[in-house]
Amino acid sequence: MRFAWIDEPPFNYEVEGVVTGCDVELARRAFSALGDSFEPIHSTFEELLPGLRDGRWDVTTAMFVTPEREARAFFTRPIWSLRDGLLVAHANRHLTGYTALAREHLKVAVLAGQVQHDHALSLGVDPADLVEFGSYGEAAAAVLDGRVAAYASVALAHEAHLTTLGDHGRGRVTCVVVPSAEVAPAPGAFACSSEDIRAALDQVLADMIGPGRPGEPSPDPATWVAP
Repeated sequence: MRFAWIDEPPFNYEVEGVVTGCDVELARRAFSALGDSFEPIHSTFEELLPGLRDGRWDVTTAMFVTPEREARAFFTRPIWSLRDGLLVAHANRHLTGYTALAREHLKVAVLAGQVQHDHALSLGVDPADLVEFGSYGEAAAAVLDGRVAAYASVALAHEAHLTTLGDHGRGRVTCVVVPSAEVAPAPGAFACSSEDIRAALDQVLADMIGPGRPGEPSPDPATWVAP
């Protein structure tokens, strides 16, 4: 089965030519339980759902479940629940969330198609202050070189990114968790190209991570699945 992944530790990343990460390993084990092969295909976030529609892959790395996305794909039961976070330079660690960015009219990096784009707009960030990038690495680099004040993504991705930086890099940037009063933790799930694939994955995922469907009580917001 073809699995679309993007560069975003700890969910998906490559080590010495081998694709791994908590989303990747869960998908690999689920496909194996179904008797299917695992074929990773590198993509960008913006292309994940169009690629399902066009038949380029069968399943994508997990993403937040929204009504708009549910109209475009079939989502499995949740595999994690996560909070938004801001990657900021140490000089900007006083920025407590989206409203602080809006109040100071600061530039914010987002990935095209991710929910943080809409979160920022709904909390007052000017559309002119949003800067779209195609990958995590490009957006994180924009924080380091000062082109943006913050990069809005999930806090766990930022924490994983910090562990990859040397002492000099870790001394320059940090992660600020967006308060739940602004954006509550939300569940994410694999997106599938068909109802049959979703149903098959749900059956094996139930044995791996327990019950739960989008819209039902989600996993502990402080945790994620990592087989």
